[in-house]
Amino acid sequence: MAGLELRSGVTVRGSRSRLGNDSLSGTIVQALDRSVTPIFEAAGTEYAAISDLKILGNAPQDRNEIVAIHCADLATYLQIYMVSIRYCGGTAIHLRGGGNRVEFLRSRNRRDHIIQLDGHDSHVMFGDFGDTDRREKDGIVVTGHQKKILANNVFNCCTGIRLASGNRDRVLGNRCEKHGYYGGIVVNSYENNVVSNQCWNNSAEARRDQVPSAGIHVLNRSTNTVSGNMLFHRPTSDDPFQDIGILVQGAPGAPAS
Repeated sequence: MAGLELRSGVTVRGSRSRLGNDSLSGTIVQALDRSVTPIFEAAGTEYAAISDLKILGNAPQDRNEIVAIHCADLATYLQIYMVSIRYCGGTAIHLRGGGNRVEFLRSRNRRDHIIQLDGHDSHVMFGDFGDTDRREKDGIVVTGHQKKILANNVFNCCTGIRLASGNRDRVLGNRCEKHGYYGGIVVNSYENNVVSNQCWNNSAEARRDQVPSAGIHVLNRSTNTVSGNMLFHRPTSDDPFQDIGILVQGAPGAPAS
């Protein structure tokens, strides 16, 4: 693999991998140069799998545009399972196509989105990821339709989960915590179900700029269902105002319920 280093059955720690106190063990793929992008290109694949890997970009993230896993064209039934990603200056995973699955992802991506999910009938489940740009970049960005975002822990992004366009997505049982600007979950599409999520202590950056924000922010209220969510914010003395639990704005239609 040109420009990549593959290490198997090893553990890297501390300064050797520039991971601080973190460690990675098992099979590790690392970009040797910041111009190597993407590390994995899955365009045109069908029933492919990327699993049980630790994928490293070329540190530091602010000096590269590396994408870990990318689909320049449509992929179908791609499975990404038990993958850990660090040091990618670009979006960690950007998928196009249908029926794709991202499960048990671990990622810290301090410059760009963690996951951008385009297309249809795909899902992101059981992940634990965050630590990106809290003013501009999101944990999960969803376009297209009929996606399922289930039981992920997403933290320290601009927005935890953003339904940017499309329809009929399901956002179920996620924990969205300490996101900086627009809140835990932003809905800018229609006919979605946002159910049984936990949104904790979001919108610190928005409060500094005195911009309205919320645990769940519905920008397009046409036939979206928002139900059974737990929304919590711990106010502090330096907050200009406490953030809102659910904020409904945007196009007319059936209100959130």
